[in-house]
Amino acid sequence: MSNRISFEVNNGGTLTFEQEQHDGHVDAIVWDVIAQDETGVIRRGVRHGYEISAGDMVLLFDHYAQCKSTGAPIVNEYEPRTINDMRALLKMIRTDQLPEPARSLAEKLQREI
Repeated sequence: MSNRISFEVNNGGTLTFEQEQHDGHVDAIVWDVIAQDETGVIRRGVRHGYEISAGDMVLLFDHYAQCKSTGAPIVNEYEPRTINDMRALLKMIRTDQLPEPARSLAEKLQREI
């Protein structure tokens, strides 16, 4: 039995988190918006998914709690401000986990920078 939570996101899709066992990794799945195809069948495909380790989930929640308690920005603090920040971010990207065409673009940028 897996544990599942899901959220509607602002682009009409759904973000789902699933965990098979206590202290196990979490599968994050981003679902496309529900749409009717040309034959009239209603479908919802997976846009992309990724795996988050249990340790990384704990770090994410700790970071969120610290930001909320101190009033620090949750995301914008880590926005790249210079080309050197962008270079550092591109070096850290695990392109093997990106969906196409983002994978090809990230690999191209990593080669060029």
